[in-house]
Amino acid sequence: MRQETRSLGILVQRARLCTKQEVMGMPKMETPRSEQIWHELALARPFLGRVWSQLLDGFSDHELFARYLGTLYTIVCASVPLMEEASRVCREHPEFGFDGALADYFAEHIIEERDHDRWLMEDLRSIGASSNPDIYWSGYVARLVGSQYYWVHHVHPVLLLGYILVLEGHPPTSEDCTKLHEIKGIPSIGLRTLQHHAVVDTDEHILNLRALLDELPLTREQNRRLRENALHTLFGLVHVLHSLVLL
Repeated sequence: MRQETRSLGILVQRARLCTKQEVMGMPKMETPRSEQIWHELALARPFLGRVWSQLLDGFSDHELFARYLGTLYTIVCASVPLMEEASRVCREHPEFGFDGALADYFAEHIIEERDHDRWLMEDLRSIGASSNPDIYWSGYVARLVGSQYYWVHHVHPVLLLGYILVLEGHPPTSEDCTKLHEIKGIPSIGLRTLQHHAVVDTDEHILNLRALLDELPLTREQNRRLRENALHTLFGLVHVLHSLVLL
């Protein structure tokens, strides 16, 4: 993973250079903020695609697929608590809330994401795998999720949007789910959560989030940090998935 780490450094430096150019008044294209972030993520997306292809190839081993679902659970079970904490910070510091727009987004998205961790546990049981979460925790996930608490508490809760953008913008596709069932032999009942996110995340959820990112009056520093967090999240996700490939 050394190549990915070096590439992350290069991409973060590039994002910082773009911000520095804006501060210095150098010409820039009037591109929506969400489009800028999405473009920067596209530069790093091949790393995610490569490790996901390796996982897909290995999912003929249903134990590996169960480990993948369990790992997703350890990420997803933190989603609602993370947003609840971000919402709490917004309420306690009204100056962080952008006139309530940020807290309103978290409140709505909490409703949309609630119980999805339970769905994953049910998917695991439906394919005969263990639903004991103790066997799925990992330091890679702790690093991915734990850094968000740092951003929320010590910098600004708006930075959590970079994390959400990456996770909701890169779910397994409907085509992936079809391949898992028809070629890899995964029972369709074990794909319920993946199939749901393949449709909802890449349509309604991601469009709403990108619209919010374009509307919020972020400072240059907040914009830079949000972009940086998005890149760190994408590479953190790569590390999480790569740890499964190495099993």
